[in-house]
Amino acid sequence: MFRLLGMSLVGMTLAGCGGGGAAGPTQPVGVLTSLEVSPASVLLVEGGTVQLTVTPMDQAGKVLQELPAASFSSSDSAVASVAPNGLVSALQAGVASIQVSLSADGVTKSTTVSVTVTRGSLPGGSVVTTVGVTFNPASIAIPMGDSVSWRFQGAVHNVTFSGAAPPGGNIPDQQVGAVVSRTFSSAGTYPYECTIHSGMSGEVVVTSAAPAVYSALLVSPSTPSLELGQSVTLTATPLDQHGSAMSGLPAATWQSSDPSIATVTSSGVVDAVAAGTVDIVATLTAAGVSHTDAATVTVLSQQPGSATVTTPNRTFSPPSVVIPPGGTVIWQFSQSTHNVTFAGSAPPGGSIPDQSPGNSVSRTFPTEGTYAYACTLHTGMTGTVSVQAGPPPPPPPGLVVTAAQAAFTPDRVEVAPGETVTWLFSDDIYNVTFTGPAPPGGNIPDANPGSSVSRTFPASGDYDYECTLHPGMGGRIRVR
Repeated sequence: MFRLLGMSLVGMTLAGCGGGGAAGPTQPVGVLTSLEVSPASVLLVEGGTVQLTVTPMDQAGKVLQELPAASFSSSDSAVASVAPNGLVSALQAGVASIQVSLSADGVTKSTTVSVTVTRGSLPGGSVVTTVGVTFNPASIAIPMGDSVSWRFQGAVHNVTFSGAAPPGGNIPDQQVGAVVSRTFSSAGTYPYECTIHSGMSGEVVVTSAAPAVYSALLVSPSTPSLELGQSVTLTATPLDQHGSAMSGLPAATWQSSDPSIATVTSSGVVDAVAAGTVDIVATLTAAGVSHTDAATVTVLSQQPGSATVTTPNRTFSPPSVVIPPGGTVIWQFSQSTHNVTFAGSAPPGGSIPDQSPGNSVSRTFPTEGTYAYACTLHTGMTGTVSVQAGPPPPPPPGLVVTAAQAAFTPDRVEVAPGETVTWLFSDDIYNVTFTGPAPPGGNIPDANPGSSVSRTFPASGDYDYECTLHPGMGGRIRVR
C-alpha cells in the first residue's frame, strides 16, 4: 500500500468510518502518477557510464516513499546495457532507449531515457572534460552558434556561469558519466566555475562573424612583488570587443613611472632596483587606436633572513624555510592558480587567497614558531615556515633523508657500518617505524614539521621502515 507522510490508506479509511463522534478531514491518498528520471537523456562515449535516479511522484507532485525499486531494460543492449540498479554502460556507437518501470498496489508507471553513444568524441561542437578538480581545457574558443559539451567524470561537478550565460543557463550538479551541452548564440566571454570545488574554473570564448575590433589592453601579472635584484616578465595582451585575445597586432611599448625603483625593457622584463612601488605602463597602438594598462610592482627592501618560495609543478619550493623573527617570505606563483592557506597560526595579513601565475605576495613573521600551510587547490601541496631566533641550526650529521609530501627522499640509501642517517621532517607530522631490525634508539616517534632525528647504524643489514601515518610511505637503509 502506498505511503504518504507516514500514513497508510487503511489508516485513513478507518479514521473516516462511523463510531464515537464526527471524523475529522482526511488527507488524500498518494497515488503513483508519474516517474521522474535523472538525467532525462544521456550522451556518452563508448566505455562511459551514468547512474539513473528514479523518483516516483503522486498526483499532487509529492515524492512517494516506501515503494518498490524500479526496473530497467534496454531497447538495444548491444549499444547500451543497464544494470538492475540503473547504471547505464555505453558499449558501442548508436542510440538506445532505457525503459524505466515501477509497479505498486496494481498501478504501473513507465518512462524512457534516450541514450546516445558515440565513438571516441562527442558531436555538436567542442568537449570539456573534468579531470580531477579541473576543467580540461580550461579555456575554449568557439564560433557563435556552436556548442560545448561538458563530460563529467571522476566526481560530481556543476557548471555555474559567473556572468552572462548561454540559453539553458547553469548546469546543475551532474553525476559521473553525464554529458550536458550548451549552445552559445551570442559572442563574448563566458567564465564559469564548479561551485563544489574551490578554484575549479574555466571559460568559453565565443567569437562573432563580425571582424574583431581592438578595444582594450590587459597587462599581467597585475601586482607582482620583487626583492632587490629580481626580475619579472610582464605580458600585454590586446583584447577585442568581446574580451577575447587578439593576435597579429604590433608589440606594446613599456615605460616605468620611476626607473630608480624598477626599470623595464622593450620586451616587458622588469628589474628591481630599489625598494618602493612603481607603475609599469604598457601602450599598444593599432589601426590608429591606442590603449594602455599598467602593473603595480612592489620592490621589497632586502631584509636579513628573508626567503623566497616558488611553485613549480604544484609544489612549494623549498617546502620548508627558516627565517628569524621579523623575516619575510615571498611566494612567487607560477604555472597555475595557487593560494597559501595557513592551518594554524598565521602571520599578520593571514592566508594568501588564490593568485594568478606571475603574481608575488609576501608575509612578514614577527613571532617565533612553526607556520604550516597548504594550497587548498592542489592535494599534497604543503609547506612550512619556521621562525627561529638566533643563528640557524647546524646541518644534521651524515646522510639526510627528507620526509615531504608523504614520501621519503631518497627512499633507498646505502651506508657503511657506524655511519649516521638523519631524517628531516619537512611539511607534516611523520614517524620512522622499523618493520624488522632496528638501530640503537629504535623507532622515531611522531615528529613535528621542521624537526630532525638521527640514528647510527653499527651493524650490517637491511633496515626497512615506514611512516605509519601515511600509507605506502616507506624506505630502506642498507648497511654494508
